[in-house]
Formats: sequence, structure tokens, C-alpha cells
Amino acid sequence: ANVFERSDDIFIHVEVLRDVRTQRRIRNEPLELVGIRYWTKRASEIALAARGNYAGRAITMPRRAVLLQQDDGGWALAETQLGFGQGFVITSGRFGGNQPMAAQLALADLPLDLAGALAGDLDVGGTASGEVAISSGPNGLLTGSARVLIAGLTRSSTLLSSRPLDLALVADLSETLLQTRAVLRDDGGARGRVQARIGN
Repeated sequence: ANVFERSDDIFIHVEVLRDVRTQRRIRNEPLELVGIRYWTKRASEIALAARGNYAGRAITMPRRAVLLQQDDGGWALAETQLGFGQGFVITSGRFGGNQPMAAQLALADLPLDLAGALAGDLDVGGTASGEVAISSGPNGLLTGSARVLIAGLTRSSTLLSSRPLDLALVADLSETLLQTRAVLRDDGGARGRVQARIGN
């Protein structure tokens, strides 16, 4: 369906992209997703909203994704929120043009089932919370940081399902060094620790 609105200085085109009902079932659950695209000539703006459901949980976008073209030809993504079940992810950033690329991601109790809905049968469970930031430095090399907690991480197959684990991950990336620390815990306490430093 298409809707056109005109005024003296603006032209808006609203288009329903698609209603997707997957041919196969992911984790034996159907995925239904509707996407809606908007744009305006006046503001060099592209926006995307989506809604749907997966495994009985709603997929929502309380804050639609809005891309605004910048004076240098790049694009900025305004703060965007995607909800799934009781969790959500908020992201923003910029790319292209003369300015460095930058992106920020904040997660709160986001079910990992969503990764299976988007990428296929990953068969992972749990929820993710934390913050991730990434940008490109003066030399074009990526820098960033991550502070992420995955609670109740599981991996399932047709016959077996792993015991839930909590994974806490801290990572820092500079132009010359990657540092990571991770701790795995279950009900009995810490099960493992990993620490790494990689330089160039």
C-alpha cells in the first residue's frame, strides 16, 4: 500500500515494505514481521519502523529508525529503540561523509531468541544487557568498548540443552591494543575466566 501527501515544500511517500511470514519455522515458532518505510525530500530523511511477533513475544519499535543526511554527505542515525518481549535495544550513530564513523548500542534484558529470529536457527537462549560503543579513529582504525552481561546463556540442539551460564564480558579496543576479560558463572559460582591482550 502506498500513501502520498503533498504540500508546497514537502513530499512524503509512505510504503509498506513487506509482510513476512517465514517459509520455515525458527525453533518451531513462526516469525511475522511488517516493515514500513517513510522518507521526505525536504529533510533528506529516511525512516524505518517495524512491528511483529516471534515465539509469542511482540517485536516493537517505540522509536523508529530515522536517518538524516548531513551537510558533508554522511548520514546520522537518530536514537532508535527496538523492543522484543520484556527487553529492548537502543542504538544511534553516524557513517559516511567527512566525519569518523561512530555507533552506540545499549541493551537491557534483550532475549537472545531475537538473534535466531533474524539470523536463523542459532538455538541460543538468555538475555543480554550492557553497552557497546565503536568509532573510527584519525587513521581509520576502529576503536571502542563493550560492557555486556549475558544472563542464562544456553545452547540447544535436537537432543541436548546446555546448563544456563552467566557471561560477563568487558572489552576495550584502541588503535594499538585489544584487551578483553570474561567470566563464566553458574549456580555453583565461577566456572571460568578468560583474559587476553592483543597488540599490533
